[in-house]
Amino acid sequence: MNDIPSHANEMRQNLVTGQWVIYALSRRKRPREIVETRHAPEEQPAYDVSCPFCPGNEEMLPRVILEIKGPDLPWQARIAANKYPVLTPGGDLKRTKRGIYTAMDGYGHHEVIIENPLHNRHFPTMTSQEAEVVIECYHRRYTELMEMEMSIGSSGSDRG
Repeated sequence: MNDIPSHANEMRQNLVTGQWVIYALSRRKRPREIVETRHAPEEQPAYDVSCPFCPGNEEMLPRVILEIKGPDLPWQARIAANKYPVLTPGGDLKRTKRGIYTAMDGYGHHEVIIENPLHNRHFPTMTSQEAEVVIECYHRRYTELMEMEMSIGSSGSDRG
């Protein structure tokens, strides 16, 4: 099972709760971080040459979807395509029976929010202006996704 196709992701309905659960075999391909023992976090640099999320390393990202420009930095917040997505916007929305489960393709968007260009800046330590930019980034993308879903799902109310 080394070469799992990306379409191996599906959503299954929980028999007990009725809620939909994402079942993602393709996530097995992503890099793993195994921590043997817990210790105090190390001081992180502001920039990491091997980090795909740091400015200047865009070639390591599948693609940048949304970016909020900054006055002092190349950007303040951005959203990138996920290299190992659980959900994809294509696929069949038809529900089928698979064994005991009602299932469907893993339909949706799975993206990475990069909250700050500084590798060592985390949300709890951001200024209120930086946090505002992050929230604006989430809001813009959410609005874009909702508009896409509405146009895809529109029944054409202007028909005869």
